[in-house]
Amino acid sequence: MSTPPRSLAYLCVGVGAAVGTGLRATAERLWPASPGEWPWSTFIINCVGALLLGLLQERLARGAPARWRNLTKLGLGTGVLGGFTTYSTFVMEALQSMRTDALVLAFAYLGVSVVLGVLFARLGLALGDARRPASHSPGPGASGAGRAGGEQPPSGTRDGGDCA
Repeated sequence: MSTPPRSLAYLCVGVGAAVGTGLRATAERLWPASPGEWPWSTFIINCVGALLLGLLQERLARGAPARWRNLTKLGLGTGVLGGFTTYSTFVMEALQSMRTDALVLAFAYLGVSVVLGVLFARLGLALGDARRPASHSPGPGASGAGRAGGEQPPSGTRDGGDCA
């Protein structure tokens, strides 16, 4: 059985979301954003979250039993990292900067956040791939985009969907 029971899946997401949201709330309380200034806590949270999600996706792309991969994807990817990162706060902070006539800051924050988010996610994928044992990597030109024996990634991984 590769698909976890619905109740277990919901439990993994719920517990993970509580943990991720608690971590984000703590960080935002410790380092609150001030209107008209760069919102560092949300910026760092979203970049770290993108890095960790990329790493998780790549690590889940191989080896472990499908049920474990699915529960991990739900608990850590959708739950913890989904609760930790925050698109809504990111957008609201940009809008807050626009309302205080800090347009350059608002658009810089939007652009830099998206570009660095993509770069950090890619770095996470690369770090996850770099941790693969050498014996599992096919030689240059082998099929399967670097996966052992040309195996295809499981559904819900970086090549077949997303975690959050």
